[in-house]
Amino acid sequence: ATGRDRTEDVGNNRRDKTAANHWIETGGHVEHKVQGHFQVHAGERIEGKTVTLELQAAQSVVIKGPGGTINIDDSGITLDAGALVFKGPINQQSGAASGPSMAGAATPGLAMDLLCALRADGTCPRVPCPCGMQGA
Repeated sequence: ATGRDRTEDVGNNRRDKTAANHWIETGGHVEHKVQGHFQVHAGERIEGKTVTLELQAAQSVVIKGPGGTINIDDSGITLDAGALVFKGPINQQSGAASGPSMAGAATPGLAMDLLCALRADGTCPRVPCPCGMQGA
């Protein structure tokens, strides 16, 4: 048991091996800084419980599973899967992330025959009229 602070300085590699279970309890916060890569391998599962989970990456966040991949990068969010199933309502909101749209509305007018453009009132907007009718 250490009554107060403990500092350990290892000049090169360090390896700890526990034959069975290993528990660590910290009364305050934990910070772990790694200069290279950080890997965790678990034979069964990895669990975490917290109030807020925030992941931040400079280039991309990738979540891979047997059914597909979620990729978040500077181009947006890509869902790559054989099928997408949404349970619950889907809401689309306007904002900077929305795709381009065309402004405008259809102008109301008279219905016309799709083959010859003849309108219901007997006039034709096409000149010359393909059916031989008089123009509008």
